[in-house]
Amino acid sequence: MGKVINFKRAGKKITRRKKEQEAGQRRVLFGQKKSVKIRLKKEKKTFETNLDNHKTDEPGD
Repeated sequence: MGKVINFKRAGKKITRRKKEQEAGQRRVLFGQKKSVKIRLKKEKKTFETNLDNHKTDEPGD
């Protein structure tokens, strides 16, 4: 005979796994220290400024 499964418990177990997986993804996105966020923001601004300074104006526009 097969194993008896309680569908209510199985559903809750699946839901918990999905929530844990989503929480892990969110930790990666939002789990940075403030100093790291500030440094990344400064690096992005420096990169964009450098890129803007190297653009050339085309006479056709």
